[in-house]
Amino acid sequence: MFFNIRAVGGSASWKEYFLWRDTLEKGMASGIPGADFKCKSLRGHAGKIVGLCYVGQRQVDVRPGELRSLVCSVSTDKTLHVWDAHEGTCLWRSPEQAAELTAVVSVPSLCLLASGNRIGHVSLWAVENGQCMASQSNPTPGVTSIVSIEDKFPSILIGDCMGKLHVLSLPDLERKHSATVFSDVRIDHLGLSSDKTLVSVASKEDLSGSPLMIYPTEQLLHPPEDPREAVKLPFPAASFLAACWLPLKPARLAALLCDGVTERVNIWDLQLKKDKYSTNINVADVGNITPMNSFPRGLLSCWGESVVFTASMNTLQMWDVFGKALSTFTHHREAITDIHVDGVRVVTCAEDLSLHVYTWDEVQGGHVTLSSRYSLLGGSKTMSRAFTKVVCDYSSIVGVVEGLDG
Repeated sequence: MFFNIRAVGGSASWKEYFLWRDTLEKGMASGIPGADFKCKSLRGHAGKIVGLCYVGQRQVDVRPGELRSLVCSVSTDKTLHVWDAHEGTCLWRSPEQAAELTAVVSVPSLCLLASGNRIGHVSLWAVENGQCMASQSNPTPGVTSIVSIEDKFPSILIGDCMGKLHVLSLPDLERKHSATVFSDVRIDHLGLSSDKTLVSVASKEDLSGSPLMIYPTEQLLHPPEDPREAVKLPFPAASFLAACWLPLKPARLAALLCDGVTERVNIWDLQLKKDKYSTNINVADVGNITPMNSFPRGLLSCWGESVVFTASMNTLQMWDVFGKALSTFTHHREAITDIHVDGVRVVTCAEDLSLHVYTWDEVQGGHVTLSSRYSLLGGSKTMSRAFTKVVCDYSSIVGVVEGLDG
């Protein structure tokens, strides 16, 4: 466990803080019902929850008495809710919007949330009180995905259902740039590399043979005056299923692709190269994963520099980027529907209305593996269909349950 002594009040209180954090971490690792975990039901949406994120930074140096886990959800009922996960209460909800909400992202540096809806409206909300701070009034085709870029020019990237990528500045939502990535098909994936130099854009519906594109971030935020100078890198594949950037490698991308017969995970190292006259993206193949079983849900998650997770039905599979199978885990009775991965734990959810928690272990030679810890049950099949989404921070786990009525 690591923490900043200055942030917790100096050396006089570090022992007290250590004992408190040790109890917290052991509770998250042991998962004893009623002792380590209390189940809270966050009820309030009248429609299907389609977006979920934690609000603000995932702080490591939290203090006793200051522990809060705020979660934002958006729904087909046209509202956005912010919840206190520890108390199980709704702190505020937005007024009903003009159309079903489709995506949400947190902008911690500005204490804002950005949401988008089915007819293309984008809104900014103050985390503290739910006030609408700005709204994009000129409708664009429906919002499918949102990514925030927090640097000296804060912005959000918006993917829409017609294959266009839009750049809006923060906090005024001024439209800075739009680019056509695909022709008349929705953007299903937007991702930012860990060094924030590259943006990945992909569509599950594109049939042109290049469903995954890479753009330099700087080019999107500050587009060249001559469109011929624009750089984009297409990756050929029959179809796209999922992609993620490995968080501890500057620009390493894993993508789950299908050539029509075989599904595989390809891993590349990308590097932006600039000289006086041009900008290029260099690509180096790192490895590929070709499992025996298919991935019907297209689940893909990554951690560190070299760990990749996939799921096949009720089995979680752990790989290195060179294609070596590291571990498999079968702790669900029905198909896995989502995978959350962070530096402390891995959490899966499934159609059997269960969550399963794993924690990282370091073995000899600096290699890591997972230890299975416990399962949490999320309700009854008489009322609910399945878990569809799970997110986690250092003191809470939040799962989305789909009701039988949708």
